[in-house]
Amino acid sequence: MMTRSLSSLICTPLTMPSHEAMKQAMVAENPLQDVYELRLDYLESVHLPSLLEKHNLPVLATLRLPQDGGFWKGSEAERIRLLEQADDLGADYIDIEIDRIRTFHARGKAKVIVSCHNFQETPQSLPDLVKRMEDTNADIVKVATIAKDHRDNVRMIEVLESSQKPIIGVTMGPHGHVMRILGPKFGAFLVFASLGKGKESAPGQVPVMDLVCGYRFREIQPATHIYALVDHPEGYVLSMQINQVLSREKINALVLPAQSSEDRSFSLGERSDTTLIRNGMSFPEPLDALLKAEDIHV
Repeated sequence: MMTRSLSSLICTPLTMPSHEAMKQAMVAENPLQDVYELRLDYLESVHLPSLLEKHNLPVLATLRLPQDGGFWKGSEAERIRLLEQADDLGADYIDIEIDRIRTFHARGKAKVIVSCHNFQETPQSLPDLVKRMEDTNADIVKVATIAKDHRDNVRMIEVLESSQKPIIGVTMGPHGHVMRILGPKFGAFLVFASLGKGKESAPGQVPVMDLVCGYRFREIQPATHIYALVDHPEGYVLSMQINQVLSREKINALVLPAQSSEDRSFSLGERSDTTLIRNGMSFPEPLDALLKAEDIHV
């Protein structure tokens, strides 16, 4: 297992259809994120020299095909040419799919992210897939799957914790926010967060403001204890309120909302650092007393 950093980068996808709107987003003051993902397949036309001439954060260039959740309708040769041009022009990261990586020739300073997207499931063969991706010449591995239940999140956690290269492990869908919020706990190199509600490039992305301010993303560590508010009708709002108290009191714990799967269970595996809080249950003492003193009732 490789040595892990105690922090994960936050990347916000830019999905504007115009160059000007995308360029404006790239020079915003006081950004909460660390990296911009330029979703070039969203643009009506692509002119990289003007797009990459000025930005205040590192950029990740992505030109996604329809089968991988994108909108690129041009030829494959032109797509690879544009990605190589982005590398030449100073992009910090280039994302290329595992079945196309042999056709991409790195020429600049960009680190190469080899990616694979599965919009149907999280396969049992996930470890084998990640191993095959690690065996390429890419610098970073990215795997994104649909989480049909929380056992799929556990599978993703296992590959995050055992990977030999920096890894981005994403689960999508109604259970996918768990992996995005907990990226720093399990050693994810990077997580994706939307610029705001309704601006997601994939299902399960959390708005960057909520991720940083509501879920204390910058404070999460491998040892952070997780409290999951399971099937709580006000779980989203309550988790934000409780996390503010935890931050103020410097308690190394995090609360996140969670939904049961079809089998009515929620789990992050056999972990002693996760506590489930269902309707009618209280937080353990002394946290419960602290919350009641703040007039926060679960």
